[in-house]
Amino acid sequence: MVIVRSRGLLGTMGILSSFVALVIGFGYFEFPASPSKVDLDSVRTCQTAQLTITFVHTGGAGPTVGGLISFKNHGRQVCRMRGWPKVTAVTATGQVTVAEPHRTTMLGPFRYFGVAPKVILQPGRSVVAALVGSEVGRHLQCPPFYRTLHITPPQSSARVTLSAWIQGLDTYLPACTPLQVSMILPSSAMGFQHTPNTSWGSGSNRTKSAIESESQP
Repeated sequence: MVIVRSRGLLGTMGILSSFVALVIGFGYFEFPASPSKVDLDSVRTCQTAQLTITFVHTGGAGPTVGGLISFKNHGRQVCRMRGWPKVTAVTATGQVTVAEPHRTTMLGPFRYFGVAPKVILQPGRSVVAALVGSEVGRHLQCPPFYRTLHITPPQSSARVTLSAWIQGLDTYLPACTPLQVSMILPSSAMGFQHTPNTSWGSGSNRTKSAIESESQP
């Protein structure tokens, strides 16, 4: 079960899917519907050590390139998350870029949240944040591709390092434009269903080793 709570959400929102119950009167909605109740204010912040963090559903469409950063609670205790993760992307030459926090991106969410919701994450459940870049200008002297991503959850000091490989395009994440990262939400609240461990877009038929050699300083 994942609960999202936002004091800025008012009015009738409707049902996103058969597994989603929105409870507007109390300012939160729950994924999926469950009779159990959680004292939202007493739940501790999710720490990096209890999260499995992965970069999934990567690909591209048009100039947009990116994927989802997934946060899965592999611990035994419920925890909460709120806001934006810190994402630092590093190229093969050591150039560092920090992703800019955005309320909406080309990968979602596709509805506006005035206040970042509080997400209650039960053991075994996952939430996501979208990470989006662009291939625009990649043939016009773009910097080398991003090779690694340093991910730090909100209100946490520890980070994990992931590969910036975009499976759906057979390439690393382009460094042509500033990166955007969304707030953390259940995947259902991003606006459309993302399927874990799948990619989108068409590959370039270039091998990972070939891209790595192109990225060398």
